[in-house]
Amino acid sequence: LPASLSFAASDAANAADTVFREGVAYCNQASKLSRTDTEQARTQYLRYLSHLERAKTIDTGLLDNNSFAQREHKRCTLIDDNIARAEAMPIVEQSLAQCEQARSALDASDLEQASESFNQFQSLRDQALAVTPTVLRVGSLAVRMRVCDRLVEKISLAESDQQLALQKASRALT
Repeated sequence: LPASLSFAASDAANAADTVFREGVAYCNQASKLSRTDTEQARTQYLRYLSHLERAKTIDTGLLDNNSFAQREHKRCTLIDDNIARAEAMPIVEQSLAQCEQARSALDASDLEQASESFNQFQSLRDQALAVTPTVLRVGSLAVRMRVCDRLVEKISLAESDQQLALQKASRALT
């Protein structure tokens, strides 16, 4: 009886490995598409995940006992991050455009517009971070985002200065 169990376990491991390797082809396809077509890349990645789940159902120890599966799964997880970063990038660009509008409005002393644009920057930044926090691993973006985050202080100071000027003007009139 134990011999037949070990054959069954070995058959399950082989079947799971086969299903997983079929899934890796989808992961590779997702990797190729991740920079050019995030929608198709995401579709391919979901196919990989489906194969992974099927393989783990066949052999629950797949990722524990199969070094190929461990290594490839780790690599495919990184590809998922790449896809997510690519998905978040247009949102990041929109947020940085709002930051530039806020800066321009601040330079023009249009504090209402500066504040509104800054709020839109924050909202879009948060949306991008919700897609993936790894978007800030892109060094140049992280620096630009931090510069924009500090804009709130400048807007606040300008608003305070404006309030003081208005108070002085109203006192002068009375």
